[in-house]
Amino acid sequence: MARLNSDGSVDRSFRTRRGFRGGTVYDALPLPDGRYLVAGSFSNYRDRFTGHVQNIITLNNDGSPDSILVNSPLREKPDTLPKLNLSFDAPIRKMHRQSDGKVILTGFFRRVFRKTYGGLSADGLRDSVYIDTLHLNYIARLNEDLTLDTTYNFDDRLPTGKPTVNGDIFASYLNSADQLMIAGSFTTFNGTSAARIARLDTLGALDATFSVGSGPDKDVLSIDQLLDGRIVASGYFLNVAGSVRKKIAMFTATGGLDNSFDPGESAVGNVLHTRVLDNGKILVSGFFDLFQSYKRDGIAILEPDGKLSTSFNNFGGFKNGFVLSSASITARSSIVLVGAFTNFDLKPVSGIVKLNY
Repeated sequence: MARLNSDGSVDRSFRTRRGFRGGTVYDALPLPDGRYLVAGSFSNYRDRFTGHVQNIITLNNDGSPDSILVNSPLREKPDTLPKLNLSFDAPIRKMHRQSDGKVILTGFFRRVFRKTYGGLSADGLRDSVYIDTLHLNYIARLNEDLTLDTTYNFDDRLPTGKPTVNGDIFASYLNSADQLMIAGSFTTFNGTSAARIARLDTLGALDATFSVGSGPDKDVLSIDQLLDGRIVASGYFLNVAGSVRKKIAMFTATGGLDNSFDPGESAVGNVLHTRVLDNGKILVSGFFDLFQSYKRDGIAILEPDGKLSTSFNNFGGFKNGFVLSSASITARSSIVLVGAFTNFDLKPVSGIVKLNY
């Protein structure tokens, strides 16, 4: 994990040292107080906190662990432990901050552990950590203070999280109404039909005003939203709701297939990542050499109607590489792409590149 300056150089004031050695960071969210909420697949930080950190942690603005001192009557010195007392049993893939400061998490987790430090065991001879276990399936929400929010897709009668999806969530984003859009391999949400794309309301229930019908016939890997509310999706599918749509499709704000968007033959290969640019055009990336019969090595720009943009061209693209995530720099009409690649446009790069448009 690293923090970059605006010119792309490494910010040396942010120091992770050994960082998440042996683990992977999937997402990091700046918090209003300057700290970072970091999530992924890891079990330590700086080779510390093993047994106390599991897939989520908060870091201070300088990269040091956000920690607390826990006093114990059986030890001369207090223990230094992570301040965030939550752990997840499986990786967290994405985090989204709502307008009210709450944070929605999506991933592969099924259980969440809340820890209370510094008690004594029943015999009074050992330190004890009280652990409260809750079953939450693939989606969770944290309050602004990062405590668990049990009003979001939660069944108070059990108490436990509701079933959510019957498959994996591969992509998600939060719209301007704080509604979570999810996409993946699932076909139901809380037992109701939801064919690989769904929208949730602000309490985590399925939004019945959005439906893709029979939807894509195979997994959806990436989704994004245009300014007019339409939704673009890409993945392994070849048909959507009975119509041919090869690996990329557009949906209306209510989930219907948008027939004004037609990618034609699309990519000879797989489209793994989709991003709407600030100018309304659509960036797609993946494992492909051709797009709509034109030479495009792993990256292409589409017009809002699905046709290949003639204003973008490059010689090399991402040859034998692909994009995992992206972030727009609005004021500069630029986008930063991050992924598994070592070259772009016949020039050596190290998994990150900025494109201007």
